[in-house]
Amino acid sequence: MTGSDKTFEAIVFGTGSEGTRRKGAMQPLNQKRITGELGNVSPVIIVPGPWSDTDLAYQAEHLFSMLTMNGGFNCNATRVIIQHASWDQRDPLLQKLRVCMASQPSRVAYYPGAQQRMQSFVAAHPEAEQFGDRTNEHTPWTLIADLDAQATNDICFTTEAFCSLFAETALEARSVVDYIAHAVAFANKHLWGTLNVTLLVHPTSLKDPAIAAAVEQAIADLRYGTVSVNYWAGTSFTLGTTTWGAYPGHTLDDIQSGIGVVHNTLMFSQPQKSVIRAPFRSIPTPPWFASRSATLTKTFKRLTDLEASPALWKVPGIVIAALGR
Repeated sequence: MTGSDKTFEAIVFGTGSEGTRRKGAMQPLNQKRITGELGNVSPVIIVPGPWSDTDLAYQAEHLFSMLTMNGGFNCNATRVIIQHASWDQRDPLLQKLRVCMASQPSRVAYYPGAQQRMQSFVAAHPEAEQFGDRTNEHTPWTLIADLDAQATNDICFTTEAFCSLFAETALEARSVVDYIAHAVAFANKHLWGTLNVTLLVHPTSLKDPAIAAAVEQAIADLRYGTVSVNYWAGTSFTLGTTTWGAYPGHTLDDIQSGIGVVHNTLMFSQPQKSVIRAPFRSIPTPPWFASRSATLTKTFKRLTDLEASPALWKVPGIVIAALGR
């Protein structure tokens, strides 16, 4: 199944006080095997580097688009952006991100409970910045910046905000190499869930042997089912060949991001994680970027038509639409 951990537990143990009792006693309602792909407080780890103004603008839209896809109602939407406190581009990146958020209209909050979830986060963080209209049907794009990384019980770290909201925090470290190790430990220990994580690292940074080695160690150490370098980890779900699911080790009474994987067309029997690597900036801009919503609409209409009535001659039109032609 897919859904939230609460839905999974309701199916496995039941609801109410009886469900709570069964979960505590590890007494499932039935003994059938059940697997699930569930939620995540998905992190993006920003590796400091010589980012140009164009790089900042591109990656700000990249980050924002990870949230805007499906209006924020995705298990793989970015929820916590992690930065190095000493990086001189930290604030410029946030400023570019705010520009992106102000440029896109709010979306219909169609998923049940979205308004209430948004309110719970904003109540905990009155400093939250909101962009766009808030109505009975819409929730604004919301950024909660500069979270205290020491407050590990913060709602933004422990609860998946299944709505149009994400947060940002910064870690102190003596060097970029130390920061990468701290970011990995922070994500592994203090962010709820293990579904997917993204790292953004400039190619010039990777020319430094120490930073390159630290990134490779991060890929190995991150306890997530998908680890992606320079491309939104959520796109792994669409590839099919890659596995999609939680990092192994969750149990029925501590399910978090789930048990088992989907896709996995190569049929690995005991997969741990899938790793995706991409250029720091993709050319052309990916069709799912927020500024290309019209392109995405056209592309998915053509994909839907292909699904409804398959024909090889329709494929070039999909490619053309995805390229924005």
